[in-house]
Amino acid sequence: MANEAETVLREVAGDLIRYIKNASELVVETRYSQVVSNSDAQAAPAPAASGDSEESESLQRARAESRAGAVTVIQLDGDSVAVVPLRLSSTGDMLLDRDLLEEHQRNVAAATQYRAQILQSLVGLLQSRGRGL
Repeated sequence: MANEAETVLREVAGDLIRYIKNASELVVETRYSQVVSNSDAQAAPAPAASGDSEESESLQRARAESRAGAVTVIQLDGDSVAVVPLRLSSTGDMLLDRDLLEEHQRNVAAATQYRAQILQSLVGLLQSRGRGL
């Protein structure tokens, strides 16, 4: 019985370690694509190879068919970098695209909250498994 519990605990701990490695860097991209009329539409480009074997084909296609308008990277230790959307005005000034930035901020908040919930659930699972030994 102890061997079975230890095996389960090791599996859960291994899953937690893999998730933490994946969650150590949260990348949020708010992307856009230009809508064109059917007469102007061209064939969709093939999905770009990202090298990430866990990335779904639909995610690869979405990235291939759009451009990043804003990107935020948040590391588990709190370090972060943000690329904000700017556009060139007719006078040559750089203007912040506030609508896209607001949408991106909502996406970052949702992704951060989701990551916190998943980590909390995994830690709770590990703790409950540890008490069962």
